[in-house]
Amino acid sequence: MAGRSALLFDKMIGWHRKPEGKTGQAKWPKSILPYLERQFRLHPKEMALLQYVQRQGSLRGLPIHHVRLYDRVAAQRQNMVIKDYNDLDQCPELIQFEGHIFQDGKIYLRRTQVYVN
Repeated sequence: MAGRSALLFDKMIGWHRKPEGKTGQAKWPKSILPYLERQFRLHPKEMALLQYVQRQGSLRGLPIHHVRLYDRVAAQRQNMVIKDYNDLDQCPELIQFEGHIFQDGKIYLRRTQVYVN
């Protein structure tokens, strides 16, 4: 099921073509789609409304990526330009999920807003 969702998501918005960087909008980790589907019961259409931003950091001495997933449609409606992780500090109401990803791929996210599609 997760593989099928990833394929649908890929076809809908081409998420894997995002440039990867140290901060800001980045390539979605492949494991995050099944995680969102399993942990939060999101469907590909719901995931397509989200945008992923990250910044490098550490947690207890281990390298991680701090991540935020925000409602890109709401950001567009509000004429907000989100280029990196810290831009969301100015509009926290757009953040739907945040957390971190360890270097080994383990994901920890929490829902920050009630997600309504």
